[in-house]
Order: sequence, then structure tokens, then C-alpha cells
Amino acid sequence: MAIDLARLGTVLQSESWQKSVRILTHWKIWRRARHVKSSSRPKTILTKQGHTIEYYEQDATSVKLQFDEIDTVLARLYSFTEEELDFIINYDIKYRMGVDGGDDAAYVQPILQALAGLGGKGKMADVLDKVLALMKPVLKDVDFQPLASDPETPRWRNAAQWARNTMVQDGLIKSDSPRGTWEMTDAGRAFVKQRSK
Repeated sequence: MAIDLARLGTVLQSESWQKSVRILTHWKIWRRARHVKSSSRPKTILTKQGHTIEYYEQDATSVKLQFDEIDTVLARLYSFTEEELDFIINYDIKYRMGVDGGDDAAYVQPILQALAGLGGKGKMADVLDKVLALMKPVLKDVDFQPLASDPETPRWRNAAQWARNTMVQDGLIKSDSPRGTWEMTDAGRAFVKQRSK
């Protein structure tokens, strides 16, 4: 069944849809906030300047599931077909492949493609060079601006490195590779194979 993009666009931009999203999102955030401590991990990082930053890190997978649940409820409310719901939930993964330079998830596919092009593993600099080549058409000017905390590092590069950390936690990249080397896991190879279909 074909996806009626014009109808989807009209509904998604409507005031009633936006209001429904706000109500459900606030409800989900309130519900989620009660369990945030139990579902997050304390993290500590040390900056190049010697400052310590402590924060709680949420599991990206569980957050995505929360928003998928919201989309599913809204899809029923607006009588979307299964194909239309799939389009909304999997837009980044299956249709757009992630192009927002500020979003770590946008780098998953390009990093895995870069590693696949390097035979499954490579030095960080080589991987990031390939990632930049893949993403350059979609990165914005702001993505090339330096970080305030590290003027030598552009924002896109920092986001890609954070994405790599998340990919290690998700089992897509090996955690025990030599320092400075990024290497795909079998799950990472399966991910690339599935997305290339």
C-alpha cells in the first residue's frame, strides 16, 4: 500500500496533532521522570582542561521506545495505516538514514558504513574522514563550528565520537579494540546488511 505523504504532512502539521503530541509527551515525560534514576547510569568524564563533569545518561533505546509508544497511540487516534505508522517511527532509520548533525543517532549508519568500507575496522581518524565524506552534504554550518570547551574539535566530530560510545554500549562496535581503533561487531555488520536491503 502506498504512503500518502500529502495526507501525512497535512495531519502532522495540523494544530490538533501538535496539541495531541504535547499532551502525550508531557504525560510520558512525567511518567518517565518517576523512574529516571533507576533507568539511567551515572557517568563522569574528565575534560582536557582537567574539569570533572558528572551526569546521568539515559539509554537511547528505551527513550526511542517511549516515543514510538506515543506515535503508536497518535496513529490510532488519527486512523493511520500500518505503513504510515512505520514511516513515522522508522523515518530516520529506514527513509532518511539520519542527517541531523547534532543528533548522535544520525551518525550510526555513516560510522558503520565507514567501517564496512575499511574492512570492518580502522583508526579513528580514518573512520571520521569517511564519516565526514558521507555526511558532508547534510551537515550544517553549525556542525563545523568548534566546541567552546575544545576549539580544535568541530561539533560534528564530537557528536560522532559520542555516537561511537553509544554504539559500543549497543553492541555495534567492539569495546576491547586497541586504543584509537574502531571495530564493528557481528551485530554491527548485521545492522549494515539489514539497512542496505
